[in-house]
Amino acid sequence: MISTVRLLTYFSRSGVSERVLLVRDVNGVCLGLKSAVGRAALRRALERSSSHPQPRVSRAALVHLGIVTSRSPLVLHTVVSWLVTVLGICGYIVTVLALADRVPT
Repeated sequence: MISTVRLLTYFSRSGVSERVLLVRDVNGVCLGLKSAVGRAALRRALERSSSHPQPRVSRAALVHLGIVTSRSPLVLHTVVSWLVTVLGICGYIVTVLALADRVPT
């Protein structure tokens, strides 16, 4: 039984390189779906799901699956993912540089 579905976005130098649907079941097992066949099977499973409680599905995952329409599909998700990636890298660099100053030479 599916418990959560999220959309994970990877970036490369040329922009968005990959979007992966992360599906987690009630036992904690996580599965990444990238293919069109996997997306179609997940969409059918979510549409047929009658279990209670319903799986928690992120809005970005619903838009990517085509279940929900949006005026600006995945723009907010992509911008937030990019900002988190850039800020994470900047935080890592700042931490490494701060620790490098503390090392006695």
